Amino acid sequence: MNNQLYILDDFIFQGQTLAPNSWSESVNYEFGFKQAIKSNSPNYQFNGVGEQKLSLKGTLIPYFGTPESNLNKLKQKAQKGTAYLLSDSNGKKIGSFLILSIEDEKTYFLPDGTAQKIDFTINLKKVK
Repeated sequence: MNNQLYILDDFIFQGQTLAPNSWSESVNYEFGFKQAIKSNSPNYQFNGVGEQKLSLKGTLIPYFGTPESNLNKLKQKAQKGTAYLLSDSNGKKIGSFLILSIEDEKTYFLPDGTAQKIDFTINLKKVK
């Protein structure tokens, strides 16, 4: 059984790495308008699909075998400023995405400062 959820370049989102538990998508649709001479209403024209963004949210629990280093691998990718191909578990290409930001919140610390729970959000922007 394939337990991959998504693949971003060579990073596989799955239970052993990072498994998002929510996917939020935002798509803007662009319109231009021109005011008609003998009308109070502007005429709108659809100009196409605008900005497309994804947010992947999840929780990482190092105790259960998902090391924080996996989140750090994505942070290293983000620092390159490169667009990466995102595919689903069936190999269907979703598009090329930039990693805009990675947010993490660490809680439930051990005496040595190691977090036992890390909530994360990965924000992506489609470029093609």
